[in-house]
This record gives sequence, structure tokens and C-alpha cells, in this order.
Amino acid sequence: MKLAKNSLGSLYGNYQKEKVSSGQFLDFHFNIYNKIIDVFFPKIKLGSNTIIKGEINSDKDKFVLSVKSPHVEAFDVFIENIDMQIDNKNPLYNTLLSVDKVDSKYYNIANANMVNIVLNDTLFVQTDFIGGKELKESYEFSFYHTINEKNQSIFGVKKSEIQFKNNVWNINPNNNNQNKIVFDENFKTYAIDNINMVSGSQHIDLAGLVNGTNEQFIDLKLENVNLYDVTPDIDSVRVDGKLNGSINFKKIKGTTIPYADLTINYFNINNDYYGDLSVKADSDLSTKNYNFDIELINGDLKSFSSKGSIDFKPAEPTVIASADFDKFKINAFSPLGKNVLTSIRGFASGEVTITGIIKNPNIDGELNLVGAGIELPYLNVNYDFVDNTKVKLYDQIFDFQPMTVQ
Repeated sequence: MKLAKNSLGSLYGNYQKEKVSSGQFLDFHFNIYNKIIDVFFPKIKLGSNTIIKGEINSDKDKFVLSVKSPHVEAFDVFIENIDMQIDNKNPLYNTLLSVDKVDSKYYNIANANMVNIVLNDTLFVQTDFIGGKELKESYEFSFYHTINEKNQSIFGVKKSEIQFKNNVWNINPNNNNQNKIVFDENFKTYAIDNINMVSGSQHIDLAGLVNGTNEQFIDLKLENVNLYDVTPDIDSVRVDGKLNGSINFKKIKGTTIPYADLTINYFNINNDYYGDLSVKADSDLSTKNYNFDIELINGDLKSFSSKGSIDFKPAEPTVIASADFDKFKINAFSPLGKNVLTSIRGFASGEVTITGIIKNPNIDGELNLVGAGIELPYLNVNYDFVDNTKVKLYDQIFDFQPMTVQ
């Protein structure tokens, strides 16, 4: 272990070597077969012709490694055509990496390339790839790693670019010497030095300090961020608005104080304007139970408000909350009806309680619908609900009371 660590550490002039005996070296060349891997790592599968070879030499501070495989499958992640070359003595590069494709249930990547060079005591890395479900997002990262005189690691980001949802974000747009994380060898102390992302008038800033388990300060600030541009797509629902506010995480002498205060101005759902949405949240000392307070205000009208808590301690998180509706417009939810129900419209008022498992909660209460109606394309009919229509909610059932339609 010390032999390999010293070989990698030789990239940096400030690296303090581990003591090893002279004359230690290792040459290796492996042709990997799935049957052997399956014995020790049953969740990992390698394609045929997978080759791992290299050389480690303590006296020469030399480390050479070559990894080639047409296919790697591990923990539901599928990688195609990986080719990695490492040579800490090569004057042109120290690492070359190319990957054709990475598929996972969380994110897909393709055409990934990485190259690094060493200048003085700093390792500079340039990487680019495309990603996303349809591989429409692109990333171009430039970052560096070095070791300071205190033997601390410094990981920094140079000017980089992300294209997400046809929106271009610049990380460290001024290419300054901030935008870095400093951490010790034991990964117990971190200093986050003003990492910022900018896209036009949109700003995201992150700073903080983590000193062991008892002192932690993390501060995330958001200014004029387009909500749609930074959130994943939701089927049949487009949520947008201008996101402003901060998320803070503080832990002082073992006491945790997380807090979020966010406002979404011009909040809209499927291009229907709803007003300004404010969200405040905090946690108890366990950071497993979060209280929230949400309000949706349009002029003098508070059309929606909700207070409650979410408990993450159980294996399946639970929620207990109350929600009030006052002339809340339901038109934006029409796309959820797909081709069965369309032109959902009207305003809802009433009170409900939400309890149980968060992914499938019980909703109890009563709503009054005014100016409501629906269209049934299959029957080619469009109904207006006459006068007020009452809907009782219980046991995950929406029970429409007797009403008149026309």
C-alpha cells in the first residue's frame, strides 16, 4: 500500500513520502476472467479481454498502470469500452482515460475523456463528456489538485462550463484562485472557499468549513436562479420561477442547526402563474425530522399554505401536515389527466391533513370547487360543474358529492 501511495505522491514536490525499504518493485500483467471475479466479487462482471498491467518501483518513484476492458458491470452500472493509462513519469501526460458509455439508473454518460498534466507541484485535469437521459447535456471541467506545505490536499476548479437544459453555466467564471476545497489527509477537516456558478443573472454560491464532527458550517446561496433550469424533468409538469434564498447547515459543539429560507418569485406550473412561493424549513438536533412552513401568495390572496414535518428516521419516511387552500387554481394540473381527463379547471378552497408514508400518504379533508370543469376526450364531452362542488378526501379517495353538471 505504501509503495503505491509513494508512487502516486511523487507527482507532487510537497508530498511527504512513507518510509519503505529500498529495492521494492512490482511488475504485473493480468488477463481477467469472469469466473475468477465472480468468486470474490459476485456483483462485478468484466468483459472478455479485460487486461490490467503495470509497474511500481520505489527507488524510481515509478508508477505505470494500463486498464482496458470492453465491458464492466458493477452494482447496476454498465460501462462500455474503458481505456485508462497512468504513467507518473511521462512528460506529456500522467493519465489518459476514455469511456464510450456509462449507463445507470441515476444518470447516463457518453463520450467521456480525461487527460492530466503536472506543472510544478500541481496536477491539472481536463475532462469532458455528455450526459442525461437523452445525452443532451454537456460538461467541460478543468480542475487541479495539489498538496500544500501542511500536507493538506487542495482540490480546485478552474473556469469550467456546464450545458444543462439548454442553459450554460460557468463555474469560477473569473478563473480566480478561490473555488477550491482544502482538506486534510484523514478527510476530517474541509474548507470550502467560495465555489460559484453563474449563468447570466443567475448565481449559485457555496462556502463552508467542516472541522471534525462537532463544528460544521455550510452556506448555499441562490440568486435569480430559474427553477426549471436546475431541477429534473417531471412527467407532464413544468415548474418554474425565480429561486432566491439560502440553505444553511451549522453544527456547533455537537448541536446541529440546519435551516432553509427560500422564495420562488413568479412561481408557475405548466405556464400558469400562481404568485410567490416561500419555503422555510428547519430540523431537530437529530437532523432526521424536518419542519416546514410553505406559503403561496398572489397579491393579497394566500391561495395555499402548509405546515408540518417529515420524519426520515423510519425506513420509509413519514409526513404529518396540514394544508389550506383558498381559491387555489387547479388548471395547471390538467396535463396529469393525460388523454383521459383534459381541460381540468376551477378553483379549490378547503382544509386537508396529510399523514403517513410520504410516497403514498393519507389525505383527509374537504375541498369546495368553484368554476370547475373537466373534458373527457374519449366521450367527446366537456362538463362544467354548476355552483359549488364538494369533494371529500379520505383513505386516498376523492369522493365527489352529488353535483350538477352541464
